[in-house]
Amino acid sequence: MPDERRSAWGGPFGVAFDPLKNWLEALPSPAVWRVVILGMALVFLLDCLLAGRGLRLGPFYLLPICLACWRLSFRAGLSLGVVAAILAAIMEIAITGRSTGTALGNLTMNVSAIGVLGGIVASFRRSVEQERVFARRDGITGALTRQAFEQQAETMIEAAAEQGRPLLLAYLDLDGFKIVNDRYGHEAGDQVLKRFGIAARAALRREDCFGRMGGDEFALLVSLPSIEDAQETAERLHRRFSEALADTAHKVTCSMGAHTIAPDDGAYLDELLRKADRLMYAAKNGGKNGLRFATAAPSLDVELPLFANLGKPSPRPILATRFSDAPEAAGNA
Repeated sequence: MPDERRSAWGGPFGVAFDPLKNWLEALPSPAVWRVVILGMALVFLLDCLLAGRGLRLGPFYLLPICLACWRLSFRAGLSLGVVAAILAAIMEIAITGRSTGTALGNLTMNVSAIGVLGGIVASFRRSVEQERVFARRDGITGALTRQAFEQQAETMIEAAAEQGRPLLLAYLDLDGFKIVNDRYGHEAGDQVLKRFGIAARAALRREDCFGRMGGDEFALLVSLPSIEDAQETAERLHRRFSEALADTAHKVTCSMGAHTIAPDDGAYLDELLRKADRLMYAAKNGGKNGLRFATAAPSLDVELPLFANLGKPSPRPILATRFSDAPEAAGNA
């Protein structure tokens, strides 16, 4: 069966449940509570209505219980499980006329079974969340993967536009990294990347965005208090990265291109990354180990390989001129 017909839950059967799954995952916690309580009440009502016909819907309590364990917590699911077991015991006494002792025994067994099931669901949820985090992070640097960076960056740009806040977007390349890999091996290269990743994450705030775009290229998206702070922030970050690379005992430096994103910019992320990439290569062409900053990047018609269509290579443009609104903030190594 074609891939597009397969569900994220696996197999074609889950395709029909994907919209429901996505809706439940997007619900905030208060809304989840309302859903599970409504589900419990609905099961209890139907159980009462159908009890006279010999039909029991007790097992359907597991649906809102499992949802609570998955989206809320094991404690929330267990609490609902106790309520469901009590309701089932009341129905058992009222409908079948069994003794209270028998009903209490069944209540104890039901609560125990629900506790085990809820623990399994909650544990599986934690495992899924850990795998989700690992899938979004680069294993060496701790940076976001390119896909995760783009998703988070788009969210940041939309939020900044709504709140009227400027942003700083930077694109970085590690100069001389390939030589380290070729001469000393990939283990040495990984150590350089790891050291750089630690320094980058230490220099940024939790709300900032840091991603590995591929190989030795990285991108940053930083929220600014004002657009006047953009160049100073870019210089500070470049200085921190350069100091971290200098501690690796290898001749690896950092070329960085950065530009501001005004709240009313309106450009798409790929275009903004293209601008930062061009500025980075301007710094690289100027002697490496430099920073080229601009409030607005120049317009170039040449498509960069990073964003070009597959099978359509084109040379990277070289910017040799200095922009009046983009002073170079760092010189050659």
